[in-house]
Amino acid sequence: MCVEHGSNSGLKVIAGLHNRFEDSDPAVQKSEILQVKNQEEWHEPNRHSNDISLLKLATKLIFNENVAPSCAPREVDYAGDTVTISGWGTTYSGGYVTEELRYTYVIVQTNAKCSESYPDRIDETMVCAAAPGRDTCKGDSGGPMAYNNNGRFEVMGLTSWGRGCALEGFAGVYSRVSAQLKWIADNAK
Repeated sequence: MCVEHGSNSGLKVIAGLHNRFEDSDPAVQKSEILQVKNQEEWHEPNRHSNDISLLKLATKLIFNENVAPSCAPREVDYAGDTVTISGWGTTYSGGYVTEELRYTYVIVQTNAKCSESYPDRIDETMVCAAAPGRDTCKGDSGGPMAYNNNGRFEVMGLTSWGRGCALEGFAGVYSRVSAQLKWIADNAK
């Protein structure tokens, strides 16, 4: 999801939802957004650098079997690790968004490998991942890339950009959460 700094108009968080049309399910929790805080260095030094926002909720979420906190990532690059990506976006370029939350698995690349496809566009605030025929796509922006560390999901990336959807030779590019931990701590008050 792309948000303008400070603009919370019409935005809300819906937690525990797995089908777009079941938002009246009692297990689903909703909260208005009080504040949007974008990373001040967004687009610095590259076009999609520091692609992250914090949303301040009006009401607290209650953790249960459908809604759980995510864990902060470790300060490792995760290169070679299999991670889960998920979202509500299209399943191919030009397609329609899905009704059900979808997920798949991809493998994290080194930034050096990713830079072969995207020369001079990848920096330390980004992380790339790919697998044949698997990727996030239009409508998945802001969604998680998570590493399953013995049942604890570390959100180590946020869907940001890429060339097409699952194009051979072009990994999906995600905002690297570990590069933003200090900014998150300083701004999550």
